[in-house]
Amino acid sequence: RETFVTYADLEEVLKRRLSENNFDAIIHLAAVSDYSVTAVEIDGQPSAFGCDGKIASGHDVLIRLSPNPKLLDHLRSWSLNDSIQIVAFKLTHEPDSGERSKKVRALLDRGTSDLVVHNDLAEITDDCHPAEIWTRKGPIARTTTKTELAEALLELLETDLDDNRA
Repeated sequence: RETFVTYADLEEVLKRRLSENNFDAIIHLAAVSDYSVTAVEIDGQPSAFGCDGKIASGHDVLIRLSPNPKLLDHLRSWSLNDSIQIVAFKLTHEPDSGERSKKVRALLDRGTSDLVVHNDLAEITDDCHPAEIWTRKGPIARTTTKTELAEALLELLETDLDDNRA
């Protein structure tokens, strides 16, 4: 079991685990920060960040964020297995189903994942966690619970892996 706190932690774990093990598939569902802090200013003065210090109230604080590289884009190149099956997740909060589909297709069009699991915040409740599983051809399965999703992914990955080995 691996744990991580920061983007850099997860990047290191993924690089190491993928380069040392011949995995058949990776299901990449970690909520990874899109940005990292690159600079902090307090009252207009540069300040060290990443320490355990406290900023006293009453100060103007400026935090500069820079986009992190997408880990998903590197998984295959870090992997010992060139044929690793990659499952990505796309969470939307979009009332328009057409816009939802565009966002899923944009992720698939990057060519870094074989399957994308899509769910929308507006549809998720305590009792229901609906999801669609997509390939480049479009949605191929719909589930209503996390258990159903896990079972559907396992079946799809096993089928695809078996087809690739035949």
